[in-house]
Amino acid sequence: MLKSIQVHWLLHRMGLQKVRTHTRQVEHEVLERYVQGQRHIVELGVFEGASSLMLRKAMAVDGKLWCVDPFPRGRFGISYQYLIANREVNKSTNGTVGFVQKLSHEAVKGWQEPIDLLFIDADHSYQAVRRDWDDWSPYVKAGGIIALHDSRTLKYPGVLKLVKEITADEGAYRNVEEVATLTVFEKLANDIE
Repeated sequence: MLKSIQVHWLLHRMGLQKVRTHTRQVEHEVLERYVQGQRHIVELGVFEGASSLMLRKAMAVDGKLWCVDPFPRGRFGISYQYLIANREVNKSTNGTVGFVQKLSHEAVKGWQEPIDLLFIDADHSYQAVRRDWDDWSPYVKAGGIIALHDSRTLKYPGVLKLVKEITADEGAYRNVEEVATLTVFEKLANDIE
């Protein structure tokens, strides 16, 4: 008997079902505005690729989007989430995309690319989101953007706590926008030269 994810994958492949997403349209619109013309984009937590497709469509034509997600495999060794996300993000041919099938703290090991926009939407526990911030934010260029999803809801107190800490630590980041559950920071200075 097929499980619901397998049925969803099949219906998506047939064009009968859209991707599932936890991001709202208004959040996509804000992210789209900040990613316009950017060349180095990293998304932590891809799910089924709805925001990945939006990011790819809006980034620079010579840009690269890295989609970082472990894409857990099911009983038969298949990640239906990966199959859906890959199909979704490849609906656009703008720039290039690299799928990094690892946990975010594993994917950052050996990372050397500068980042123009970092979208953090992976594990929402405080320890994990703090680690994502600490691991990845040094690679964001001065003037670059870091967006945290689910950061304005009591449902995810860990992300909310991190946003309060970043906002209280004046000087390194500036809170530039909040909409729905999304908080957007601008990085004010480089960490890595």
